[in-house]
Amino acid sequence: KVTLTIFDGKGKEIKQITKRTEADQLIRELMNLDAKQFSQIVLLPQGEFRNFLVSSSSEKETVLRHLFGTQFFQQFNERLKEKAKQQQQKLDHLEQELHLLQKRFVLVKEEEAAAGFEAVLSQWTNHQAILEKQ
Repeated sequence: KVTLTIFDGKGKEIKQITKRTEADQLIRELMNLDAKQFSQIVLLPQGEFRNFLVSSSSEKETVLRHLFGTQFFQQFNERLKEKAKQQQQKLDHLEQELHLLQKRFVLVKEEEAAAGFEAVLSQWTNHQAILEKQ
């Protein structure tokens, strides 16, 4: 059996709840903890600290997240991770494209390029001279 009585600031009774589910829901809303989390946190100073310490990391994380209301930050962090993953995929794709483009070009030393240009220019000049003589 449950009886939860709510009083105003002057000590006057405002409301009384006798259904366990309603009382549990109101307490959960007020405390931002369920019954198990409440007992883990409230009983810490009463000798249950060891139980909190030996509980799994995910249980501790859940209790502390609810206690300090960090769900928003958890969701924000997950969205940032997803965006970073998407950006990394785009970067990887661009790097692959760059690598393929680099394979299409042959690196020529500056001296070799100048010598090749001079040879082509010399041939062109010779051809032009031959054409002028005709």
